[in-house]
Amino acid sequence: MTKIYISGKVTGLKNPQWKFERTENHLKKLGYEVVNPTVLCEGMTSWRDAMKICIKHLLECDAIYMQPDWVDSRGSKIELKYAQKNGLEVIFE
Repeated sequence: MTKIYISGKVTGLKNPQWKFERTENHLKKLGYEVVNPTVLCEGMTSWRDAMKICIKHLLECDAIYMQPDWVDSRGSKIELKYAQKNGLEVIFE
């Protein structure tokens, strides 16, 4: 089973969990094992600490799924670079 990491804008959104959950459910229906960063970092207040956790989990995946708003996210741009540098498959929504 392909393990896939969801990447998208979080900072500045009131409730980003709903869009990540929607994407997670969609990807699970397609047969992926899904890593949802809003679950990994729930309750964290430090962007830097959250990114450390996210990058660690990203590098354990086979692919990254880029939500459309990734272009507005500093963290998503960093995650995309790590994914490309480490040979992960990149899927754009």
